[in-house]
Amino acid sequence: MAWTKIIAALALMVPLSVAHAQPNLNRLIDGVSVITRATDLDTGDTEQGSGVIVDAARGFVLCTLHQVEGLSNIEVTTEAPRFEHDAKIVARDSTHDLALLQTGVPLTKAAVIGDADTLSNLDDIVAITTPVGIEFQYTKGHVSRVNLHFNGQPVYTVVMPGRAGSSGGPIFSTFGKVVGITSRAFDEAPDIFIATRINSAYSMLRNAGVRIPLDEPSNQQIIPSRGATTDETAGIAHWNRGLRADSSAVKVEEYGLAVERMPEFFEAWFNYGIALAKAELYEQAEAAYEIARRLRPKSGAVYRNLGLLYLEPPFNDNKSAQKMFEELATYRRRDPSSHNFLGVSLRRQGKFAAAAESFENALLYDPKYDKAHFNLAWTYLDMPDRLADAQKHMDLCQELSPNAAEQAAFDEALIQIVSK
Repeated sequence: MAWTKIIAALALMVPLSVAHAQPNLNRLIDGVSVITRATDLDTGDTEQGSGVIVDAARGFVLCTLHQVEGLSNIEVTTEAPRFEHDAKIVARDSTHDLALLQTGVPLTKAAVIGDADTLSNLDDIVAITTPVGIEFQYTKGHVSRVNLHFNGQPVYTVVMPGRAGSSGGPIFSTFGKVVGITSRAFDEAPDIFIATRINSAYSMLRNAGVRIPLDEPSNQQIIPSRGATTDETAGIAHWNRGLRADSSAVKVEEYGLAVERMPEFFEAWFNYGIALAKAELYEQAEAAYEIARRLRPKSGAVYRNLGLLYLEPPFNDNKSAQKMFEELATYRRRDPSSHNFLGVSLRRQGKFAAAAESFENALLYDPKYDKAHFNLAWTYLDMPDRLADAQKHMDLCQELSPNAAEQAAFDEALIQIVSK
């Protein structure tokens, strides 16, 4: 795709139906949901709910806290293959009504964790819930309102069929990633559910060692719907070939053809930017990311990639990088890497106090974030009254991620500063 066509695409946006760009959802979401049951010792009653597997190897299941708190004999039942496992609560987050359960044995398959910031009003969703009397109900619905607050916490609402027992069920985007947990229904409107943003679980999951992918685009093969237009079918074919390609040059070609056929295909523009950057076509990559940002203004991944692009040659534009990372930290406030990247851009501008604050913010959300400790140590070296803190954070970094060369370089720099 020619450079002039990238610019021209800004003025050629035509609607793209989500239904025309569906991955194979069943392959992604089948088998990742569980039924939770727990016993009330006072009454002997069994409380039933739903949950989602977030780490199969270690048997971690995410659910709502209210369905298991204060109860005993917690049991989770997997869908395929069907097994019943005893479980215990290993982490609680009462602020967001979330609990992390752990079984004593590995489970078969985990869900892919997504990002609720990618959702907009009227976006389609799929939920797997276990209302009383029904097991593993796959339900289609849509987002009714984003950016709401319930009990002082950010949530969103979805419209879908359901009833008692749906709490804890995972809500998936149309690209098969978990973007929320079904929390509760409105009594006056039983088809409207409050959904806890999956982002609210990030901190608890990270502390348990569960990996949180940062890239939003699905990177999954897409199957065109029956109603797809000729352009959409061709664009999806180019997208699929781009995913399978081994070389950056082929990816550039295929993703370029995909966005030429479907100018509002966010995921293709995002991956197009990645491929262009790897091919060292940096200005074209910037343009592709800017179009992706226009299509999805609240996409943290776009701001992250643009910021990283500006940090390196040929741009070396720390001020522009700072702006991107400030946006990233706005949409991903609880993501420690957002604050770490912001700190890097500030430190490169000599704004050491502001950089240190950003690195400290990163450590608030992840005290074991070795890169933040490393960056903070070197930042404090540039602040004469914080040398002791510099040493402390380098020690913590080395405990988390030992590196003799980094330690030697730091020690040499510290000696030079002290000897002046």
